[in-house]
Amino acid sequence: MNNNVLKHISEDYNVVFACVVDANIRRLNSIVKQSRKDYYGPTDRLVFFIPEEKYEISDYGDHLSRIQEALNIADISNCFVIIVSNSANIAQEIIDVTRVISYDPTPMNYFKDNKIVSGHPLQKKTLHCHDKYNFPNSDAFCVFPWIGIVITRDGKFQVCCGSNDTIGNFNIHEHSLNEVLDSDYMMNLRQQFVQGKKPIACSKCWDDEQNGKPSKRSDTLDSVVTYEDILLGSRWTKEKNQLHILDLKYHEKVNWDEYLNGHLDHVRVIEFRGHGNIDIIKKIIQLGIASDVKIVYNRVESLSDEEKSLWIYFKEIIGAKP
Repeated sequence: MNNNVLKHISEDYNVVFACVVDANIRRLNSIVKQSRKDYYGPTDRLVFFIPEEKYEISDYGDHLSRIQEALNIADISNCFVIIVSNSANIAQEIIDVTRVISYDPTPMNYFKDNKIVSGHPLQKKTLHCHDKYNFPNSDAFCVFPWIGIVITRDGKFQVCCGSNDTIGNFNIHEHSLNEVLDSDYMMNLRQQFVQGKKPIACSKCWDDEQNGKPSKRSDTLDSVVTYEDILLGSRWTKEKNQLHILDLKYHEKVNWDEYLNGHLDHVRVIEFRGHGNIDIIKKIIQLGIASDVKIVYNRVESLSDEEKSLWIYFKEIIGAKP
């Protein structure tokens, strides 16, 4: 970080925070979200220092795009942002990012020749919310095989609750979750979706859509904004993504802390069917992500007062009453 530049900016602006952007997109998203305020004063500014790099608009990994995506998620206007970069083409690069990624038609400001340069609002095309996730160009694409898992009542696994198949012969007592998610079955399923194919196991969704009904596949894509902070920059290959949706039907005693270790860090939706799970509830709170997590109770008849008392930490509770 160039302290002389920061000092110069601070003479005219109130710097809310300043940071050097690195390759860790999740850390950047977290920092920007924490800096968000309901009201910014006219001189408040967020300052980002980015290292010299080759910028490519098709590459969702570049630093400038990361900053814009983080601002989109936090709902912070570009007018409060100052970019400090050594790039000779920074003005055009910011315009390109604004046109392709930004929700805000006003480009980010940038520091050049010891002054702040501001851009004029652009005429923007309508941005389809799926474009920024780099989804394969297919009407049959489903995100579930990358981000979701169902643990059934008998301890087996499904891609989602609409699937008519279980994932191989895996069961919760003999196989780790990584073994399931990295299995040939899952990699083949993902590959089919990348290639625009319609897997037989997902026939319920295809039937619903053919009959003009919304499907689990389409509903999830339409609500993908729930997970957007961790889907941005994803690569859709046969390899798994982070687990974002956990559908738990299994009720037998399991050391959930051990079994789900490393898999709950990025969860955004947990659905409990027939029974709550206070151990998982406590683990989510311990991880410090509860405010981003939605809990769905499906056909749950009774819950402990202790579990209910912990709902205040979560983003949303659906299907149950205090």
